Amino acid sequence: GSNFGHTSGAKGNKDATNFVPHTTSYDYDAPLNEAGDTTLKYWDIRAVNSKYGPVYEVPKNSTKKSYGKVEMVYWGSILNESFINQCGSETYNVQPLSMEENKQTNGVIVYSKMIESAGILTVGKVRDRAYLLLDNKLVLTIKGKDSNVSVGLTPG
Repeated sequence: GSNFGHTSGAKGNKDATNFVPHTTSYDYDAPLNEAGDTTLKYWDIRAVNSKYGPVYEVPKNSTKKSYGKVEMVYWGSILNESFINQCGSETYNVQPLSMEENKQTNGVIVYSKMIESAGILTVGKVRDRAYLLLDNKLVLTIKGKDSNVSVGLTPG
């Protein structure tokens, strides 16, 4: 499949209880795959078509090669203010807003809250993945299937 940027996601039911990571692709059950190679479905269609008319020579499937080693370059941290400033506008709200409520179709939303005393944070429905940080340290990773999670927080 082809996942570029933040376009990968998950599929599931409305209450996020059946969250399953999902590889994006446009060639589900297609006669030709993303590389333009024939699939079993192509040959099935060709067999049926051959009963009603001529069929023509089919080019060989392409040779696949390795891209080799790909160097990853550190770009920045979502905790870095300059990164956050490049990502778009700030919105203030009493409750966190969803991607749709923020009129955002893809990417990352950084929610932040200053806490002054210990307490319990309950995170409801997470449709994909959420990272909970306290004082810039990862406390918890929440996946969609782990929705409705509560965690005790103590600042400082």
